[in-house]
Amino acid sequence: MTLSTVVGTTSGRPAKGTAGTKAGGRAGRFFRRTLLLLLAAALVVSIGTVVTSLETVPPPLSTTEQARLDARQRLLAVAGDLRHLASVEGNSNNDDGGPALLLSAASALEQQAGLFPLQTTWPSGAAAPDSDSGDGAGILDAEAPSPMTTKPPSREAGAPTLEGTLQRLASTSRFLLSSSLEVEPGLARLLASVGASVFSQASLLHEAYPDTEQPVAWRPDVVDSPAECGRPGTEEQESQSSAPGGELPAEAQAASAVVVSEYKLAFLYQATLPRITGAQREAAAENYAAHRDLMERWEELAADACVDLPLREPAYELPEGFLDEPWQGLGEAERDAALALGDLVALGDGALQAAAAADLPGAAERIAAITGEPPLTPGLALRASGNAVSPSGTSETAGAVPSASALKDGPR
Repeated sequence: MTLSTVVGTTSGRPAKGTAGTKAGGRAGRFFRRTLLLLLAAALVVSIGTVVTSLETVPPPLSTTEQARLDARQRLLAVAGDLRHLASVEGNSNNDDGGPALLLSAASALEQQAGLFPLQTTWPSGAAAPDSDSGDGAGILDAEAPSPMTTKPPSREAGAPTLEGTLQRLASTSRFLLSSSLEVEPGLARLLASVGASVFSQASLLHEAYPDTEQPVAWRPDVVDSPAECGRPGTEEQESQSSAPGGELPAEAQAASAVVVSEYKLAFLYQATLPRITGAQREAAAENYAAHRDLMERWEELAADACVDLPLREPAYELPEGFLDEPWQGLGEAERDAALALGDLVALGDGALQAAAAADLPGAAERIAAITGEPPLTPGLALRASGNAVSPSGTSETAGAVPSASALKDGPR
């Protein structure tokens, strides 16, 4: 009898390692991965975590940093136009001094642009200076050469014209003076100082090229409503006594200094007029009348701002050696008065600050008329090292450029 063997299993389950078992394992692993991903997504959503790229767009610049950037770009752009115009006049064999005057103005603008380094503060607080702005010191050495050269700008509308360039120069002055009211105190003083110098340059170039349009000066539209000026309360007196100087807030002290500087200048011009003759006497008489008007206007501004002014003295002490060189002494006194205006631009607010900024261009023009050299930074004294701004107690100014009359007509 032949026995037959049945090969198989006694149950209905598939044998170990078969295709059904492998498919079930893959399905289980897929299910577990999907479940883990869903749990991770739910966790991210629940805690508000946002995953972004590390290369995010930096935040917009502050008003102060944007003004610094715009000031530099505007100054360099106009300097490039002036250099182009000087090159055109030089090639035409024009020897009336015009090219030298244009180049001098361009050099001054380039030096002033060096006072506005590109220095942006990032969210981390670290400064990121521009690659071609040196170490970012921000102050130009008075005796150093120009820190940069400017290429003539490329323009789709064609080469720059003299009329258009002078209008852009005056517009740059108005922009700088206007921006000084919107930024931090340190940059405010620098913007107003350079803006005053730029307007002085525009006026001198207009004198050299009288066919051009008269540059338009900046006029502020800030008007503070007069306040009731009563005796300060106890708390206000304590806050005033804790201010710099121990008696008045910084703005009030600066405004008082401006008024006193006008008192002193009027007295110095009175003492000078009998001692000079000719063109100097005519210019001194005009300046004396201007300072009388300024003195009255600043008294009104101070009264509207409730600033108590010191009594006007019948006479003021003459600076040492003033009677020996009264004309030069007036130039030094005008520089000191400009520094007082610069103090008020930095420390003031509202109508007083705006009035100080608006008066700086006139101070720059008077300094240029007396010394024959437009100041590079009227109202701002720079140390000789060029690394920091010195206190306004000194009358030094950084560099100057020859005036139109000095270049075209020789020394005055």
